[in-house]
Amino acid sequence: TEYHTLNTGTAVTSNLTSAFTGSNTRGHTQFILFSSELAAAGVRPGIPITQLAFNITTKSSTAPFVDYTVSMLNTTFADMSSIFATGLTQVYTGNHTTNLGTDSLDFNTGTFTWDGVSNVIVEVCYGMNAAAFAGNDKMDGIDDNPIVACDHAFTSSGSGTGCSLAYDAGGNGTARPVMRFKQFVPPTSIEQVMGSTHTWNVKAGQEVYFYNTTDNYVMTGLKNISNDLGCVTSTVTQQGIGF
Repeated sequence: TEYHTLNTGTAVTSNLTSAFTGSNTRGHTQFILFSSELAAAGVRPGIPITQLAFNITTKSSTAPFVDYTVSMLNTTFADMSSIFATGLTQVYTGNHTTNLGTDSLDFNTGTFTWDGVSNVIVEVCYGMNAAAFAGNDKMDGIDDNPIVACDHAFTSSGSGTGCSLAYDAGGNGTARPVMRFKQFVPPTSIEQVMGSTHTWNVKAGQEVYFYNTTDNYVMTGLKNISNDLGCVTSTVTQQGIGF
């Protein structure tokens, strides 16, 4: 299991740009994450993301956020300055009680897989809550100024779900929460095909693993190397799954 935190940029406290704007009874927000941020944080393309977490620094909510929903999308959007994106994949829904500190949401309606190239939109919405709280749940954030990193629409009037609220240009913001993603990376398979081979220039102090370049299965590992060994060839000489 790996955890990847997107926290590159100017550190701020997300208040109006929080993922839990409980000072209103309904809310709908979309945040944009850039492919460069995802790559820098170590998020792996092609591996499902199964959890999203925030770091709450001030908790004002005193009851659950009703019908809290998280959805995600690979996108060509460069910012959130014009419209809400559509066609997102829902990954979580439920009545969510926030926690001071790390507040995690284990995905329960699906997973999301980054394609390794696109920016990603994270959408959160909730409501209708029974009543507004005294304030928003504040959290660690990042300021992407001058880029419009989010748009939030929220209200304590009307009816319907928070996800039904339309884009509000007056809700543009340059900050977004620090987000942490969880991924389960399966262990590397062991090569079983006789004759598989790979050569590498091994130097002192390295930890080296030899992979079959055809299927990326591991054949051999070397560590605690005290001397330069030059070109070392690893070859599978017996076929099978164990000896």
